[in-house]
Amino acid sequence: MGMGVGCAAAGARRTLAWFPEGANPRDVNVTLVITNVSVEFTKLGSFGTPYTFGSSLVNSQDRSYLLRSPEWARGKDPIQIAKLVDAAEVGGKYFVEYTVQKLPEPQRHLYSVLALGYNGVYNRLYTLTGQSLEEERPRYEEAILAMARSLSVPPART
Repeated sequence: MGMGVGCAAAGARRTLAWFPEGANPRDVNVTLVITNVSVEFTKLGSFGTPYTFGSSLVNSQDRSYLLRSPEWARGKDPIQIAKLVDAAEVGGKYFVEYTVQKLPEPQRHLYSVLALGYNGVYNRLYTLTGQSLEEERPRYEEAILAMARSLSVPPART
């Protein structure tokens, strides 16, 4: 499996992206976003428990409540449905698994891993997210999970 890599730097945020050769980068990809965080954030617990963090992440993307509204009140934009599958802390990192579907598009399956690390000046939040279309999940899940498990960051400054 080959890979394509893109990198963009904008101020205090960096993004790296991987996608398998031959796949549509929109349908299957892994991104790593590195963000400086406030000095108060010295451990992942500052963001809440894995479950509360995962729930907040998913709820910020979920618009399924609009399905209960009359059609005229829904607006013209597609309705996005997001569901939390699992959230756990493993080895000092948060792992969140969830699905997102923007109707009528196919459902996507996502895995995010979060870790705090110190770069010598700032604590940084490292967020690695891998996604694939649900139908492509059997083909790419092992590679995405291997990348998620391999995320290694310098220890956070406490």
